Amino acid sequence: MDAESWLAEEIAARTGRRPAPPLREASFEELGLDSLAAVELAGALAARLGRELPEEVLFERPTIGALLAELEAEGAGPAPVALPAPHPQDAPFRLTEIQHAYWVGRTGFLALGDVSCHFYAELEVEDLDVKRLEAALDRLVARHDALRIVIGEDGRQRVLSEVPPCEVEVVDLSRAEDFEAACERERERVSHEIRPADRWPLFGWRLLDRGAGCGVLQVSYDLLIADAASLLILTEELARLYAEPAAELEPLGVSFAQCVLSEPPPEALERARAYWRER
Repeated sequence: MDAESWLAEEIAARTGRRPAPPLREASFEELGLDSLAAVELAGALAARLGRELPEEVLFERPTIGALLAELEAEGAGPAPVALPAPHPQDAPFRLTEIQHAYWVGRTGFLALGDVSCHFYAELEVEDLDVKRLEAALDRLVARHDALRIVIGEDGRQRVLSEVPPCEVEVVDLSRAEDFEAACERERERVSHEIRPADRWPLFGWRLLDRGAGCGVLQVSYDLLIADAASLLILTEELARLYAEPAAELEPLGVSFAQCVLSEPPPEALERARAYWRER
């Protein structure tokens, strides 16, 4: 796909309509690109090129021609993404900024602390095969480094190379006189839990069993290890591994530590700081 066709596809994805050629002299406004869509388009181009774009492309020459010039100067093919070398498992590395904020907030260091950023959900299930779910969870944990994270007192995280098999706790409520009331008591126990950050796992699965694998499945993740988008991926993959135990998922190819440690070079950060200071 040539540079102009690629840009047309990207514009269509953000405006809902494919622009007619020629694009070179068109402005962002003429093509229906608001400021947010223009920034997203420039970000997609920067990712394709594997480098930062000059500031004037967005703020002094906001035309498609300027973007095309950047593409044509580097060639239309995507540039390889430079990643740091694989980080040794069990070796500590820094937290992301959001992880660090969550980690500080869960301590008593702040006046309104002692709170965990925590995802909790319940699923109604029928005929749940607990052993099959545990096997699927084991495969998911082996696949995703972030599910094996612990955070030490020094505020650095480690991906454990080995962890015990996952266990889905089964709470037998088959003899409860009021199943809903019993569920409410169990919900109160775990829906606001703060799991110790230095102990694995930072997630949990519990079945409130009405009998024969039917009942309520409680799902709990500390957001130190996953954000909302990640939870969607984890849920989709777990559902597939449960439905198809022999399924082979596409290899990831990049570790969590590599993503964390592949921060922009210092000169790029300094350019960004300088720009916003001047603004």
